[in-house]
Amino acid sequence: MFLPYNVDVPMRQYPIANWAVITATCAVSLWLLTLESYPAWALNTPGSFSIVSILGSLFAHAGPIHLIGNMIFLFVFGNAVNAKLGHLPFLALYFVVGLVEGVVWSWLGSAPSLGASGAIMGVVGAFLVFYPRNDVSVGYWFAFFAHGSFSVSACWVVAAYVAFDIWGLATGGSGGVAYLSHVTGALTGFGLALGAAAAGLFPSERHEENILEALGVRKHPDTH
Repeated sequence: MFLPYNVDVPMRQYPIANWAVITATCAVSLWLLTLESYPAWALNTPGSFSIVSILGSLFAHAGPIHLIGNMIFLFVFGNAVNAKLGHLPFLALYFVVGLVEGVVWSWLGSAPSLGASGAIMGVVGAFLVFYPRNDVSVGYWFAFFAHGSFSVSACWVVAAYVAFDIWGLATGGSGGVAYLSHVTGALTGFGLALGAAAAGLFPSERHEENILEALGVRKHPDTH
């Protein structure tokens, strides 16, 4: 298993909005786990379009492992994106991505879904736009005999996770994973962030280089 646990991104402000989303998601998810069944607003059911259910399902998880895994990803990548965008733009990104991937799932999905993974993959997609070359520390372990960590540029980490989701979507993989939501979320977050970068919003600082600058499409502000 591979799990990112840190990103090499100096932050210019506390990611309070991301912490608030994590806190609210944990609180609601843990409360829902005490109920005998999930209420309708916590499930995004295909063929039954409801904005309340689409957004509500972002705060519900199938169990502690599902919740912990998602919150680790949101903490690792969301803190940096929140610090970059500011609080309100970050919240807008998170919930717009969640709404878009939720609508797609309600239209094309195969079963009721819950969880924040689609919205979180949108945050990961935005991270790729703003920090493609910043290092991500990844821990790995196999059974009990092989474990450790390594650091690699964000572009490779994000590409690996998105490729895995695309493969799962293309092969019809299930296992309770909504690959369609993951891919839709990642593409939506990437597209929104790329549009903001192309418009000159949220300019790079000295320790940063967005994907347009990394590809040579745009010069870094410090070179002007």
